[in-house]
Amino acid sequence: MLYLALKRFVGIFFNILNVGLGGNLPPFACVCVIVEEDGKFLVVERPEDETAFPGGFMRWREQPEQAARRECLEETGLEVEVHEIVSYTTISSPAFNRLSTVNLIFRGSRVGGELHPSIEGQPTWLTREELEPRLDGFYLHIYQDYKRYRK
Repeated sequence: MLYLALKRFVGIFFNILNVGLGGNLPPFACVCVIVEEDGKFLVVERPEDETAFPGGFMRWREQPEQAARRECLEETGLEVEVHEIVSYTTISSPAFNRLSTVNLIFRGSRVGGELHPSIEGQPTWLTREELEPRLDGFYLHIYQDYKRYRK
């Protein structure tokens, strides 16, 4: 829970900074990876009862593909090959504890590693039938984009 509190604090801090800068702080860049293998999707079951695809913030001078590989490894223990961008989205949240972000959604495939839990939560593989009822908000939106892309 300390991790969740720190995430909220960072959001509040940067929003205060953005107010001080007259709203001129650019959005943060984020990546997300959708890995589908044998009819199952790689997800992270988060402590706050959220099902999420692996991903997160890009680091300074990091390429989007590098960030996607790093985030997937950190959150799930799996090494992935990152393929094409299947979608992008922006979040400009009115909530003062959330950051404005630009999100690149990649398709990926597993190339190695073993599943292990992280501070983000417990990684697992879910079938489409298991996954769809668990997604909402941001992750439901990008999953629907992914399905359209795969057609």
